[in-house]
Parts: sequence; structure tokens; C-alpha cells
Amino acid sequence: MRPNSLTQSLAPKSWVLSTIVSPSRFVRERNVPYDVLLDLRFTATKQYGVVSLPMIFILDRNGIVRNRTLGQVEIGYLEKAVLNLL
Repeated sequence: MRPNSLTQSLAPKSWVLSTIVSPSRFVRERNVPYDVLLDLRFTATKQYGVVSLPMIFILDRNGIVRNRTLGQVEIGYLEKAVLNLL
């Protein structure tokens, strides 16, 4: 399952998928279906303690980090983590 599939399967739920990246051809060419946030001053990078990429943070409705994972993960893992918070 790809991010597009994840956003479609969880569409009826109340959640937001965002990413923090630098502008890239990958994002533009693939019409990424979620928000792409630019962290030009590394504010979020410092605040969340990003040490390497990719790094995945799942926050609850109050903005509290409930899951932090370093490295690539399967979409099923993300879907389960998000559903556990809804």
C-alpha cells in the first residue's frame, strides 16, 4: 500500500498526513496527496529531534508525539498506528 492508498483508506476518518521535506521533483511529479511542509529554518527538525531521514512521527490530536520511527516503514504499520489514535 502506498501513501495514496493510505490517504484513501483512511479518508472518512479525522486525520491529517503531512511531511516535512525540501522541494523535490519527486513530490511535484507524483502529485503527493498530503501536505508537504517546508522546514527551511530547521525549526521542526530541531523541535522533534530529527537525526536522520526518513523519520516518521505520529502525533495525537493534541500534538503529542505518540510514535517516532527511524527509517522506512510499511504503509500497514502507519495505518495501524494512525487507527490506534482515532
